[in-house]
Amino acid sequence: MTGDSRAFLYCAACAASLAALFDFFDCVRFKVIKAAAVDFLMDTVWWITAAVVIGICLWESNSFSLRMYEAVGAAIGLISYRLILHRALKCLFCFVLGIIVKIFCIIFKIIKRILKILLTPALFLYKILIRSVINSRQGGKR
Repeated sequence: MTGDSRAFLYCAACAASLAALFDFFDCVRFKVIKAAAVDFLMDTVWWITAAVVIGICLWESNSFSLRMYEAVGAAIGLISYRLILHRALKCLFCFVLGIIVKIFCIIFKIIKRILKILLTPALFLYKILIRSVINSRQGGKR
């Protein structure tokens, strides 16, 4: 395999992987996080990752020189990902993230119930002590 064909394939694979990462972040936005600040942070992380991945791809394939066939390879990689794998991977990402979110919700409910059971006696004693302190300050009036 020549260096040019290897660079072409690297750029196609990098573009497809960046599109898959974008789909993953999109599913995270849809299933887990809905805050604007976190959305901005995820976009920033994606752009930094994209710059690093493209830089590494260009460095490894052609000593950081950008040629027209590499841009064409990236475009072909992106288009082929969108046509072939986009729906399947996005559904897979959303399904897996949905399961993970449900598992964490169940774990948090269990922890909440355990804490409620463990803290009920302490809360009861706290209320008894507060009522007795308030009653002693009011002179025993109810």
